[in-house]
Amino acid sequence: MQSAEIRQSFLNFFERQGHRKLPSSSLIPHEDPSVLLTTAGMQQFKPVFMGLAQPPAPRVMTVQKCFRTVDLEEVGDGSHLTFFEMLGNFSFGDYFKEGAIEFAWQYLTEELSLDPSRLQPTAHPTDDDAATLWKKISGKDVIRLEDNFWGPTGASGPCGPDSEVHFDFGPEVGCGRPDCYPGHCERYLEIWNLVFMQYDQAPDGSRRPLQRTGVDTGMGLERLTTIVNGVQSVHDTDILKALREHFLEQVTYSDRPPEQLAFSARLLADHARGTSFLVADGVRAGNEGRGYVLRRMIRRATLHGERRLGIEGPLSRSVAVVAGLMGDFYPELVQRQGQIEAALRAEEAAFRRTLDAGQGAFEEVVKRSHGIISGEDAFRLHDTYGFPIDLTVELAAEHGLKVDREGFSERLAQQRLQSRRGAKRFAVQRTGLPPTEFVGYDTLVAEGTVQRIFRAHAEVDSAREGEEVEVYLDRTPMYAEGGGQVGDIGVIEGPWGTVEVRDVQRQGEAHAHYGVVASGQVAVGEKVQAEVDEEVRWATMRHHSATHLVHKALRGVLGEGATQAGSYVAPDTCTFDFNLDRSVLPEEMDSVFRIVNRKVREDLPREVHVMPLEDARRSGAMMLFGEKYAEVVRVVNFGDFSSELCGGTHVVHSGQIGMVVPLSEKSVGAGVRRLEFLAGEPAERHLRQLQAAAQGAAAVLRVGPAELPGRVEALVEERKRLQKEIDGLRRRGVDGDGKLPGHGFADGIAFQGVDSDDADFIRSVADRLLDLETTAQAAAVMGRSGDVGRIVVKTRRGANLSANDAFGRIRAAVGGKGGGNEVLAQGGGFKVSDFERIVEALKGWIIENGEARDTT
Repeated sequence: MQSAEIRQSFLNFFERQGHRKLPSSSLIPHEDPSVLLTTAGMQQFKPVFMGLAQPPAPRVMTVQKCFRTVDLEEVGDGSHLTFFEMLGNFSFGDYFKEGAIEFAWQYLTEELSLDPSRLQPTAHPTDDDAATLWKKISGKDVIRLEDNFWGPTGASGPCGPDSEVHFDFGPEVGCGRPDCYPGHCERYLEIWNLVFMQYDQAPDGSRRPLQRTGVDTGMGLERLTTIVNGVQSVHDTDILKALREHFLEQVTYSDRPPEQLAFSARLLADHARGTSFLVADGVRAGNEGRGYVLRRMIRRATLHGERRLGIEGPLSRSVAVVAGLMGDFYPELVQRQGQIEAALRAEEAAFRRTLDAGQGAFEEVVKRSHGIISGEDAFRLHDTYGFPIDLTVELAAEHGLKVDREGFSERLAQQRLQSRRGAKRFAVQRTGLPPTEFVGYDTLVAEGTVQRIFRAHAEVDSAREGEEVEVYLDRTPMYAEGGGQVGDIGVIEGPWGTVEVRDVQRQGEAHAHYGVVASGQVAVGEKVQAEVDEEVRWATMRHHSATHLVHKALRGVLGEGATQAGSYVAPDTCTFDFNLDRSVLPEEMDSVFRIVNRKVREDLPREVHVMPLEDARRSGAMMLFGEKYAEVVRVVNFGDFSSELCGGTHVVHSGQIGMVVPLSEKSVGAGVRRLEFLAGEPAERHLRQLQAAAQGAAAVLRVGPAELPGRVEALVEERKRLQKEIDGLRRRGVDGDGKLPGHGFADGIAFQGVDSDDADFIRSVADRLLDLETTAQAAAVMGRSGDVGRIVVKTRRGANLSANDAFGRIRAAVGGKGGGNEVLAQGGGFKVSDFERIVEALKGWIIENGEARDTT
C-alpha cells in the first residue's frame, strides 16, 4: 500500500464507523494567532474542545496538512520533515477510551494487517481504565509512561492522559537491552497517539472533570507508510522517494561525497513539497514570521540544488512533480500551480543574485578566519551583500568554521539603533532651504505647500509612483528626529498622488520628509495634507513621557548624579543612558519602577511652558550639563514631579502611558549605564509573553505560576543532588565492593532505596542491582521524595517471573496503584515507611514463584 492508498483506507475505515470527513484547514492558522503555522490535526477543533464552539458532528475524521519548523535545520537527515500529513479521528462527547482504543487496534491489525506482536500500547500510570481496555481489546499489557499526558494548549484548558501505540522493530534495533521500552531508544517508533480529553486545567494547575469528554488522535501518514512498507526512513516512502529520485536524475555535476549528495536530495524533496504547500495556502516569502520560514527554505534549496548539484531553479521546476504526486487529494496544488511556480522562481532568482554578489567576499572572509567567522564579518556579508546569517552559517560549516552569531546579533542591533538615531548623519546636507513651521504639538493633520523635492541627489519639480523622494513643506505636523525621539511616519496626500513618509529629519530649520511616492505623482507648489500615523506617534509619546518619569525616579533613588547621558525613544522600545560609576542593585531598580508606575497611576497633568533660558534655570527644570540651549526654551512638567527642557512630543496626562516595564540594565562605557524599558502596549505585550511563558512552564511542572521560582530552584538543587548521587554510585560501582549504599539482598530479591523521584534514574538503579547480584531473580527500588516513594520492580530475563504480578503482591500488601509487563512494573504514591513491608511481600512472592537462593 502506497501513501494515497493508506490515506484512503483510513478515511474509508472511519467512514464505516460513522465519522464525518472534514477538509484539512489551511497551513495558515487564521483563527489561532498563538502559532505560526498549523502543526496538528486538532488545531481547527481547539474552540470545540475548549467549549467555545459547537462540534460539526459527534464523530469526525481529517487528513490535516501540518508544518513544523522546530527541526528545520535538521531536514536532510533520514527522519526530519517540515510538511507532513496527520491522520486523525475525533469524538466530541460521543465515544471515549473504549471506542478510540477499539478503533485503533482494529484499523492497525485488520485494515493494515500489522503484526499485533509488534504493536506496543502505552498509558499514563494513573490511567487504569485505558490499561484495562487495552488488555480487553488487544490482549496486550500496556507499559505505563509518565509522558503519556497531553497538556492544555497554553496554561489552561482541556487536557488528559493519552495512549500511544508504538511499533517494535525488535531487540536487534537500538540499545540491545532485553528490557528496552518505548521512548528509551529507536527500537520503538510511536505511530499513533490517542488523547483522552477529560479534564479542564485551571491556570494554577488544578484540574476538574470536563462536562463533555472527547477524543483527539493523531497519526503521521509518512511514519505509518514507513511501517506498512517496511522501509528504513520516511524519505524512502513513495512520495518523498519519487521526489528525491526526480532531483537525483537532474544532477549535472557534483564533487560531493555520496552521503552529502543523499543529504541534499532529501532536503530538496522535503522543501519542494513544503514550499509548494505553503505558497498554495497563501504564504509569501518575506523577512518575518511564516514568510521568513518560506524564504529560508527556498534559499537552502537553491543553495543545495544550484550550487551543489547543478540543478537550475530546483523548487520552481519541481512544482509540477509535487502536483502530480499529490494533486488528486490536494487539488489546490493543481489549481495554483502557475502561481506557486512564479513565486518560487522569483525568490530563487533574487537569492541567485545575492549569492553571485557575495560569494567572492565570503571566500575572502574564509581565508582570514581561523576556526570562527567573526560577528563583524558575518554582519558585513549581511549588510553589504545581502547574505542572511543562516546562509553564512551553512556555508561556514562546509569549510569547518563556526560563526559568532551573538556578535552578529549585537552588530545588527547596533545598526538598527543607529539607522533610527542617525539618519540625519547619512542624509545629504541641503542649503538654502526655507524653514518649516512645525504644528505637530497640537495636531496630527495639517495642510501645507510643497516647497522642494529631491530625488536621489538631484532637485526635481515632480516625482512619480515608486520613486524615493525627499519632500519639504512650508508647514507640517510631523516631528523631525531630535532629542532622542525618532521622526514621525505618515502620509502626504496631494491632488494627484500620495507620498508614504518613512522618516522625518532636520535640515537646519527645515523638515525633510523621506519616503516613496506610493501612487500617482507629487509636484512642487501643490497644496497637500500631511497626516501623522496616530498609533505610532502615541506609542512614541508614551515612551518619551516615560523617560522623564524614569529620569526623575533614577535621581531620587541613585542620587542627583544619575543624570541623562543620551536616549533613544521609539514607538516599540526605549533606551535611557545615565551617568553612574557602579552597577545598579536589583532592589534599587525595583524602587525606580515602583515610583514611575505610581506616578503613572496618579495621572499627573502635562504642562508645557515656553520661557527664557534663565527663567527655566531658576525654576529648577532639569538641564543636561554641556548641552547648548537656545535663549528661549520649552519646559515640560508632569505635575510637580518632573520638570525638563524638552522639544519632544508627550502624552497629555501621565496615566496615558499605561505602564512602564524594565527590560535590562547594563554598562555601555566608563561611568555610563543603559536602561532599556517599555511603555504602553509594548509593555503589556511583554508582560503577556512573560505570563504565558510562566504559565506554560508552571503547567509543565504542575504547579501554580506563583510557585514556579521555588519549584525551579528545587529542581536545580535536586539535579545537583542527583548528579552527586549518580557520581557516587558510579564511583562505588568501579572502586567499591560491588555493593550499592544501603543495598540488600535476600530470598532472591535485591532491593535499594534512593533519594530521587526521577523514573529513569530509579530504573537504572534497578538495572545496576541485577548486574551486581548475579543470582537475584528480581530487583525492587524505591525512589524517595519526602515521605512519598516511587517503586520500580524489574525481573531478570529467563526467571519466568512477571514484574506485573509482583506489583499485584505489592498492592495486596500495602495498597496503591501501578503495574507493567513481564520485566518492568512501576507505580507511585507509596509511603516510604512501607518499603520494608513491600520488600517482605516480594520475598514471599519470590519464594512461592521462583527459585529463591539466600546469599545474604
